[in-house]
Amino acid sequence: MLMVHFCATAILNIIEANVVPIVKKLIQDYMDNAALKKAAGKASGKTPMEAQMEMAEYPGVFEKYSPYVFQFGFISCFCVAFPLGTSFALATNLYQMRMDAKKLITTTQRPPYACASDIGSWQSIMETIASAAVISNSLIIGVTSHSIYFYYPQVGGSQHPWRAFTHTHTCWLEQQRQHGDVHMRANARCP
Repeated sequence: MLMVHFCATAILNIIEANVVPIVKKLIQDYMDNAALKKAAGKASGKTPMEAQMEMAEYPGVFEKYSPYVFQFGFISCFCVAFPLGTSFALATNLYQMRMDAKKLITTTQRPPYACASDIGSWQSIMETIASAAVISNSLIIGVTSHSIYFYYPQVGGSQHPWRAFTHTHTCWLEQQRQHGDVHMRANARCP
């Protein structure tokens, strides 16, 4: 199911990144040619600024971050169930990055500058997803695989989920401790 989601999302993103801008450009060129023919004889050379002002406005960062955050959530929470998904996500992200750059240059207005020190509220969302991923991956490994018997041979059948649960929370607490250490070091450098 996860592979179907990744494939469908990748195909839709490729269509959106390649086909939709081409169709929009063809329609715009047709409209421009019709206007030029109508104004026959008038010189209508556009400056680069005029051409850019006629382009669509930049849609904003929500539409750019949202699919990547969803993908991060699927990859991080279910990488144990579908390990090939990480390679597939890398390939689609590299392709999508080039298509987004092309789309930004050729089809939208230049976005206005906005000073930002980080990615804003997306950072807390991604940290929450990462914490949930530690728990879900540990439970997937602990409940569905037999690898826990290799590390803890004395564990019986009923103790198996509890051992996975304690291992999960140990990993999660270590992640939170490291996250706190990083913030304390960052705040110590700031005046």
